[in-house]
Amino acid sequence: TITVLICNNMFKNNIAYRSGGSIQIGKRIYTNVKHCVFVYKDFISQDMLSIKRLFLATLGTTEIFNCSFLLSSTIKIFSPILLSCEDLQKFDAKFICPQWLYLDYKDTAIDTVVFETVSLSCKACPNFMYSVQSVMQLSHQLKHKTNLSNVIKLGKMSCVQCPFGAECLGGSLRVKSGFWGIKDESITKFFQCPDGYCCENDGLSCPDIDACNGNREGVLCGSCSLGYTLSIFSANCVHNTQGKN
Repeated sequence: TITVLICNNMFKNNIAYRSGGSIQIGKRIYTNVKHCVFVYKDFISQDMLSIKRLFLATLGTTEIFNCSFLLSSTIKIFSPILLSCEDLQKFDAKFICPQWLYLDYKDTAIDTVVFETVSLSCKACPNFMYSVQSVMQLSHQLKHKTNLSNVIKLGKMSCVQCPFGAECLGGSLRVKSGFWGIKDESITKFFQCPDGYCCENDGLSCPDIDACNGNREGVLCGSCSLGYTLSIFSANCVHNTQGKN
């Protein structure tokens, strides 16, 4: 058996119209893919629906270790990513979607007896909902063929209700004026700030969930930025040189 080692490579914008992909390996070959990054970004094409974007297509035994798959948004155009493997023995990979989108998948195998093909794409949650996770880490030692979809199901992302203090529309989450947000792996929370402390953008959404107003920073924008001090007559912080006058 021939062994192929693919290590420390980046595969970017590789396109396959029929078969193939970033990596295509034939039968009776043991393939070990380590520390690689697979990237695909949306672009406009007349033949968009006929393009099969296969990140990986192997017909032999395959192991994937410490690899990242950067998936693009499908809000405007349809861009599935396909993983097709006959005998996938180890799967250690990270799927990364744009922030606030969730990873969707479906089995698209033509011949499930020979190999399994899984279609992956990043999608927007319905309006007034959002996805907490934008990164999904999967690490499994596979014992049987054609069970990649079962592994992905274990880490499937989901949409949750838009939190108070935020706006969730069209696959994005933005903090409302006068609120301050914090995000962890499981939830995003927002808190109302004292008047004038947090971003106030005339009723429009602010650029970041923890954006501050008037040279402020920190939790609930409760501190002045470095080099600034509190003002007596305003919620804004003023430069130290002004405070001395």
